[in-house]
Amino acid sequence: MDISGFFHLDTLLFRVAGLAIGVTAHEFAHALAAIWIGDPTPREQKRFTLNPLAHIGVLGTVVVLFGPFGWGKPVPYDPERWPPMTNRARTARVWLIGLVGPLSNLALGLFFWWLYFHLPVSANDYDSSVMQWVILVKGLLQYGYIVNLMMFIIQLLPLFPMDGWRIWRQLAPSRWTFALDKYERLVLIPLLALIITPFGQYILEMLFSAVTRAVMFAYSVV
Repeated sequence: MDISGFFHLDTLLFRVAGLAIGVTAHEFAHALAAIWIGDPTPREQKRFTLNPLAHIGVLGTVVVLFGPFGWGKPVPYDPERWPPMTNRARTARVWLIGLVGPLSNLALGLFFWWLYFHLPVSANDYDSSVMQWVILVKGLLQYGYIVNLMMFIIQLLPLFPMDGWRIWRQLAPSRWTFALDKYERLVLIPLLALIITPFGQYILEMLFSAVTRAVMFAYSVV
């Protein structure tokens, strides 16, 4: 799968389509996990929906101009409304809510990847009028895979406002809570630097390539 066109504007529409699908799946997975735990907050905030407009945020969408990545508005949840449980169980549920989003992107990306490689593209399989639509679908599947796999990667980074930040917060000592709450938005700066600078994009592309090789290896074994 060619990934050399990551940062070209001619792939922008494919990236936007992949992002809309990926963000919707990601945030819906968060909402579903929270509701399963017993928290009605996502439903009350109208985030328990597959409508992309409910999940897409401004900054997380604008960054798609710089490459195949982005994020949505975080789904709100309130641990104070959860059923009584131990602190360990509460932490485990925060981890669950945090992890289901990236894992949904991984699953969706693998599904697009599978469709991409199993959709026939030979000119002998279709007439000329259909072939142009097949090529369009292949492009959507390709960037559906690329965007969702990249979302899986960046969402696990311990940088605000990624899910990795929420997960890491649960591991931080309680005495750090005030400082983390006060300065967490500053952690957005290294995330943006990672996304918009050539060196940051190089790091992300290397991470993407490594995960893709792991996927290819796992597929060959299975």
